[in-house]
Amino acid sequence: MKKKIIIPISIVVLIIIFIVSFSMCSSNNSQDYYENDDFSETDGFTEDNEIEDNISSVGNETLQYPSENDEWEYDVYETYITLKKYKGNSKTVNIPSEIENKPVKSIGSKCFNKDDQGVYNDTPPLKEPEFTSINIPDSIEVIESAAFKGVQISKLIIPKSVYFIDEYAFAYNDKLENIILPNSITVIKQGTFMNCTNLSSIQLPDNLEEIQGGAFEATGLENLVMPDSVAKCGDQVFAYCSKLKSVTLSESLITDTNGSEMFEKCSSLTEIHFSGLEAGLNEYDIIGVDIDNLTIYGKSGSKAATSATRLGIKFVFE
Repeated sequence: MKKKIIIPISIVVLIIIFIVSFSMCSSNNSQDYYENDDFSETDGFTEDNEIEDNISSVGNETLQYPSENDEWEYDVYETYITLKKYKGNSKTVNIPSEIENKPVKSIGSKCFNKDDQGVYNDTPPLKEPEFTSINIPDSIEVIESAAFKGVQISKLIIPKSVYFIDEYAFAYNDKLENIILPNSITVIKQGTFMNCTNLSSIQLPDNLEEIQGGAFEATGLENLVMPDSVAKCGDQVFAYCSKLKSVTLSESLITDTNGSEMFEKCSSLTEIHFSGLEAGLNEYDIIGVDIDNLTIYGKSGSKAATSATRLGIKFVFE
């Protein structure tokens, strides 16, 4: 006959108290960890974030190391170089196509800018360096934000190899008179040519899809024909272009993707040609425009015709 094992009630009670106490302690510790002010969801990922910050704008390669020579500070990636800062004093600059046996593919942010203020917005740089010429080689694919902002130069040739130009890249160049953008460019970024007051002509890419806000604000443009591939424009694209007389807008442009105040303070504007049916104007687009001397050209039944009637602007069918 088997003997029954009898456990005193006092021992059972002690076991239950121990289990409950341990459970509450674990719960409190866990809650304290998550409620700690120093805790964030990114804790433990610092190294990954730092690596992510070192990814180049040209591709997904990781920065190997920064370096420099007599003329340049630059970053070395696995298969190419990004120029970070021009250190030289020459007025004639030949951007190298190769450094350390690797192609130079990118002109970095603020590369030719002499100060660190007013670079990513619409404020002018404190210092404006002058150059006789800057030669950009065919190895360059990317021109990063504010790379030439404030640089004073009358002529720049952008090679066909360049497929991306970032915001404010050429802003505040009072000497630049004309420029040709290669067909590889599909977006003109925000403020790219802002305050290039003597820029009187520009050849836009055939495949251009978007012109972002303030891209040509306060330039010296007089006439512009937008390619029909452009489907979207940002705010104030041509604002404060006091010399602008005539603009032909894209057939693909529609009112819903049209930025506001497009022609604000364009005091010399006399002609706006609408190639398509879906784009029109509102009163904010023409603030400061002499509508008595303005004529809108477009198609019958178009939104341009409707807006011209509503705003009291002369309309001509074409």
